[in-house]
Amino acid sequence: MLLCIFGLNFISGYDGDEIDPISGCPNVLKKCKCGKQRTKLWHPERNNTYVVNCTKTNFEDADMLAQLPKETEVLIFNGNNVPYLRNNVIGRTEEHEVLKVIDMSMNKIKEITGKAFHKVRNVEKLILDHNDLSISGDENHPRMFTNFLNLQELHLTNAFTKNIDSKYYLDDLQTIIMAALAEGVKGLTKLYLGQNEIWSIKNDLFCSELFPALAHLDLSNNQLYDLNFKFECIKNLQYLDMSFNKIKRLQPSTLTRIDNFFEQPKNANSTIRKLNMIGNPFVCDCTLRPMFDWLSNTAANLYRRDNLRCYTGIPEANAGRKILNIGELKCLDSNGVPRSGNHHGKSTGSSMTHTLLVILIILIACLLATLLYIHKEKVHANIQTFQRQLQYRTIDKDLSETTHIPPEVNV
Repeated sequence: MLLCIFGLNFISGYDGDEIDPISGCPNVLKKCKCGKQRTKLWHPERNNTYVVNCTKTNFEDADMLAQLPKETEVLIFNGNNVPYLRNNVIGRTEEHEVLKVIDMSMNKIKEITGKAFHKVRNVEKLILDHNDLSISGDENHPRMFTNFLNLQELHLTNAFTKNIDSKYYLDDLQTIIMAALAEGVKGLTKLYLGQNEIWSIKNDLFCSELFPALAHLDLSNNQLYDLNFKFECIKNLQYLDMSFNKIKRLQPSTLTRIDNFFEQPKNANSTIRKLNMIGNPFVCDCTLRPMFDWLSNTAANLYRRDNLRCYTGIPEANAGRKILNIGELKCLDSNGVPRSGNHHGKSTGSSMTHTLLVILIILIACLLATLLYIHKEKVHANIQTFQRQLQYRTIDKDLSETTHIPPEVNV
């Protein structure tokens, strides 16, 4: 009988465990901190969010999380050494009804099983940043995210192993997302994939068929040389972060696509979309001409457009300058000398100045013509008076020359 009671007490989880007076956590979690506090991860305006914080606690597995207090709203499990997340990492018997955020960053996680996360249907934010995840081959578990039915944010910044080319693990990530979508995970609005050495993206990877609610896509700090994927198919996209990639210039066809998709909203019902390209190593030589002219005139909604800077350029003085402030764009000839000729960066402004000057001259001419027409009778009278005066002066001159006879000279 006593054995049965003890067994039931053990199965019931942390309820039968004593609370450590220092940490406020069950004894199995006494190296963590438990209690109500303010956190930036969930409603930062509140100061009564129940947080379990196990940061740098030197855990080598996550088994103790099965005793997570039921009132936990935010779980922070950072800076440990947990290469493998086994099944039912935070329990399998009772739903964590109020748990909203799971942050498992910087744990050196290499593998997450398909059944690692159970009873997490109300979690809205999952953070797996700065790990060493392998999701290919034997480590591919398509059901990894299928139980996060209300997931809205998925953070995978610097999350994947460097031993596998990003081209392959992005294919495997697509398989994982497809499995989650099939189970009803349809509310993902924010996806963070920065710092993952991504150099190529399948054309339709992020389309709304796979990410029906995606509004914020972070691809910053990767190895992308262009926007060479189909962002137009992300119907609800509001913010695309392409900052700090390897973009040196953009092709005219890409510029047209940006104009069409990231245009300023035309009315209150239009979706506001913004593109961030800050921190890319733009090469400000003569080949940047199409992008420079576009940047000077585009109506696309660009984040901090005025702060886009040259990384290198010709002349060398362009390096480090804001693109819209450069004075000239040149290239080197076969001898390595900057090409002669005018390649002024501000030619667009000069052309506009010349156009305005011509328009001003035409306006002045039209104004003079109008004044002449209004006062045409007076002008005509003045002209006739001037002609008569001129005629009289001519006659007087002729008479004076005729009446003046020189004296005869006797020889």
